[in-house]
Amino acid sequence: MAGPEILVDIKKVRENTKTLVDFCKNRGISVTGVTKVTCGMPLVGQAMLEGGVVSIGESRIENIERLRSSGINAPIMMLRIPPLSQVDEIVTTVDISLNSEFPVIRSLSEAAVRKGKVHKIILMVDLGDLREGIWPTDLMAVTREVIDLKGVKIAGLGTNLTCFGGVLPSRKNMNELVGYAEAIEETFKVKLEGTPLPFPCSWRAICLQE
Repeated sequence: MAGPEILVDIKKVRENTKTLVDFCKNRGISVTGVTKVTCGMPLVGQAMLEGGVVSIGESRIENIERLRSSGINAPIMMLRIPPLSQVDEIVTTVDISLNSEFPVIRSLSEAAVRKGKVHKIILMVDLGDLREGIWPTDLMAVTREVIDLKGVKIAGLGTNLTCFGGVLPSRKNMNELVGYAEAIEETFKVKLEGTPLPFPCSWRAICLQE
């Protein structure tokens, strides 16, 4: 007996991606296309890139390696805290990752130094959803430690909403996130990059610096 099948219309993926990218572009937002629901299906990733996304978001290293082996060389973002056991693979195949824990960031730093690379990171801030992220009261102290590390670079701030705690994105919490980014820039005299905004199943809002 044949098992269930899922049919993916690559043309529609490409067209829908272009519609979303055009909508966001008019508002100064660049888009990362997330392939994790397809287990890193290369055809889907390529269709999203053809639709205009600036990078691909994935949650598992095996799916990222699948994308890379298919010839996709676009920037890839890892949408989870990197496992300590895979930091070497991550700095080799992933351009940017989301991070909440300093020991993990330190291990990424060490791996990047060994490989002569600079790995970009998004510092995740907990704005009430309680799934992941650095407490706002600890953010500046953690940032100070990260800035002193070699091999890693803070690209921006992010948060996880509408997930564990069901906290919805709002003008208030988005302005709070922007405020933290501005405080980091002012305190440490750094400029956070304009970072792609991913759209996985749970909302992750990345602070965009114009």
